[in-house]
Amino acid sequence: MRSRKIFAFFIFISVCILSFAGISSAQAPAPPTGEEMLFTTSTSPDALILIDLSGSMDDNPVGGSNKYGNSSCTGTFYSTSGTGHTTDCRKIEIAKRALFAVLDDNNDNVINSSDEGSLKVRVGFMRFRQGDDTAGIWSSGNSRVLCPIGSAYSRIFCANNTSCASTVSSCSNKGCQISGGTECVVGETATGGTPLAMSLYEAKVYLNAHKAADTYADCRQKFVILVSDGSDTYACGGDGQECKNAADAAGYSRRFKGRREVVAQAKALSDAGYKVFVIGFGASMPTYLQNTLNWAAYYGGTDAPNTANTGSTTGYNIPTGCDPNASPPVTTNCCDPVTNQTACYPSGVGTGCLGGYGPLC
Repeated sequence: MRSRKIFAFFIFISVCILSFAGISSAQAPAPPTGEEMLFTTSTSPDALILIDLSGSMDDNPVGGSNKYGNSSCTGTFYSTSGTGHTTDCRKIEIAKRALFAVLDDNNDNVINSSDEGSLKVRVGFMRFRQGDDTAGIWSSGNSRVLCPIGSAYSRIFCANNTSCASTVSSCSNKGCQISGGTECVVGETATGGTPLAMSLYEAKVYLNAHKAADTYADCRQKFVILVSDGSDTYACGGDGQECKNAADAAGYSRRFKGRREVVAQAKALSDAGYKVFVIGFGASMPTYLQNTLNWAAYYGGTDAPNTANTGSTTGYNIPTGCDPNASPPVTTNCCDPVTNQTACYPSGVGTGCLGGYGPLC
């Protein structure tokens, strides 16, 4: 019973977010035996929740700025609240509600120590947004561990020492930030670009340090749950643009090298012993970004429990780093999902296609 309850932590966060995006949770099949084994240890596992807080997370699920919708955040979205469309459907708000539901393990609409006792998963909270970090320091900067693994659930969600009600909308004054701040899940805002690759790198640095100080390191599983809606906008010298001007040949390849680096960093986490569960957030995500997140999940060592796999897992032999000579070769054309898909690597055509490893909503 306990192993099923712990495994439900990942299952529930996937199904919960998908449900808020309008996909029925009733369609979720039974957990696969292989990944359930990840949670059967008698030592409580560690989960680092890694959330994308870049500016696009302020959009609705299909990418627009109108934020109000129906209770399931499907259909038409509106700029103002009104009859039949009173729910805030910005992706960041959907994620907050989903995380509340995960941490409120006994479903009594309050997050407190009782939930920690029943879920039996030690949780940490890390976020990324705004700009790139180059020093690889997980305790400060734009990619930052705000709440170390083992923090009270109520501190993670609302910066309260004892509890968070489902109606809470701001952070209290008992945060778990190492720097002494009170930033928390419910008070987060979305802004800036997406330092996704560096956040995965810093997550590994943090987990290595945490494991080194863990008395039960040899028998405790540690993993990352990544929630993101887009591609990295900074890795490999990128500045958020898919292409530069025609005179800048190197610029043509920056964004696909950045996407490749995201996959490489997910693989590095898995190689270090930390599985990476990937939840792609955004129904309008183009195919090449879906492929990127699916490859990140595959090389991160995980598989979505309620999505059928498609494509060949031998179709993309991931190189590491930003080497312009690594596969795939530098292209002299811009990524265009219609006219030049192969420049959108992992591409929307051919052997770069992969699906079903990271749930997309």
